[in-house]
Amino acid sequence: VLNPDMFEEAAASDQRRRQGKTLGPLDGIPYTAKDSYKVRGLTVAAGSPAFEHLVANEDAFTIARLRAGGAVLIGLTNMPPMANGGMQRGVYGRAESPYNADYLTAAFASGSSNGSGTATAASFCAFGLGEETWSSGR
Repeated sequence: VLNPDMFEEAAASDQRRRQGKTLGPLDGIPYTAKDSYKVRGLTVAAGSPAFEHLVANEDAFTIARLRAGGAVLIGLTNMPPMANGGMQRGVYGRAESPYNADYLTAAFASGSSNGSGTATAASFCAFGLGEETWSSGR
């Protein structure tokens, strides 16, 4: 789920940097977050078709802190429904190799935070937020 405001947020960060008024060390740094994080205005499906149209009315604490520091959220990353099942296809599919869709991004079952890991490993962003449910981060 792409953040429709990412370019506007990045431009605002560039402007602050030009003026020497950055919000902190993460100002302008791009990142992704697992689909279970609440981001105001974006869906918060947690990979589940049951929540596909649920829209967050506020930011999760971590997202709010990153936003306050000027970090730029690119978007939310794929995960299996409700963090259950490693590489199952969630509402947005599963994290497959960005270079070759015939390959998964992890050997074995992997964890539900693999979308964030995939985005980071492919240099889509500087870091990705994941969380541990039961084997999410392996």
